[in-house]
Amino acid sequence: MKKFILLLLSSLALLAQTPKVYSSLGDGIYNHLYAIKNLKTIKSYEAQISTIDQYILEVNKAKKLGFAIESGLQKARFDEYLQTLRRLSKVNEQFIRGGKSSFEHSIQTKNNDLFIGIVNSGIIDTQGNKNIIMNYYNQHADDIDAQGVVQEFIDEEYERLHKDKPKKVFVDKDKIRKDRIKRLRANDKLKQEALEKKVLDEADEKKRLIIEEQKRELAL
Repeated sequence: MKKFILLLLSSLALLAQTPKVYSSLGDGIYNHLYAIKNLKTIKSYEAQISTIDQYILEVNKAKKLGFAIESGLQKARFDEYLQTLRRLSKVNEQFIRGGKSSFEHSIQTKNNDLFIGIVNSGIIDTQGNKNIIMNYYNQHADDIDAQGVVQEFIDEEYERLHKDKPKKVFVDKDKIRKDRIKRLRANDKLKQEALEKKVLDEADEKKRLIIEEQKRELAL
């Protein structure tokens, strides 16, 4: 079992690595692949799924070639690998520009599903766009499921506001408890007043009926 776990960890570590050959060009392609895969989960990208799948296959193929060249097995294919990376780099940039465009479009058209999908895909710089993301979320919070990146930003902001104010948190909780007791007492008072009013109304109604009955008897 231990050997299997070690083998699995080694495989995962290898997947996280990228070829050192032309790494200045290749790393941008390989590091964005996960974000481009995520685009397939967004409804607005359904028509591009086959294109994305084809791109993923080509990137993985290029990555294998890069490792083969690095290990010395395919030294003669340096130029082929470089040309492949240049071509894939252009496609990679197209996806990134498309993601940025979709992000802006989602805000302009108030497409909340597209907005949260793009933000969580990793295709845009979320830290660089944090203010834009949170401003839009705060304006449409009732209609957006705060998950992934947005929820992380909310948690970060909460931690920042409360990090140096432990007493404030305690006071707020105590105030909530006191307010709840106050509301309960107010509700009890309203119920008591309603009951008293009901009793008085019933007494007045009985009194009225008695008077009506007496009037009828006198008339006879």
